[in-house]
Amino acid sequence: MPWWLVWVILVLAALALLVWIGLRLWRSFRALMAQVQQAQAVLERLEARMAELEALEDRAAEIEAEITASAARREELRAERAEVRATRRHRRQGRYDRAARRWDEISGDGA
Repeated sequence: MPWWLVWVILVLAALALLVWIGLRLWRSFRALMAQVQQAQAVLERLEARMAELEALEDRAAEIEAEITASAARREELRAERAEVRATRRHRRQGRYDRAARRWDEISGDGA
């Protein structure tokens, strides 16, 4: 086998190896860029959520404890709390009724 043929084969093998390494690097780079874009989207959502939470924090700071409220104000607060509880109870009962109705449809126990 002539010596120049050995060198040609070695050079071609080296070029093939370089091409293979280059392709792997390119694919890794593209995957990295996709991950960076996803991270940027998550970061944008996080920043938006943090801005919302800061706005809520400012609003929550406006709420004051009413320890020394008058009797009339305490009655207003009790009435408001009773109304909220009644609304929650009504919603909870509605969810229960819907779930029971679905279960009766599934099990065939319905009327």
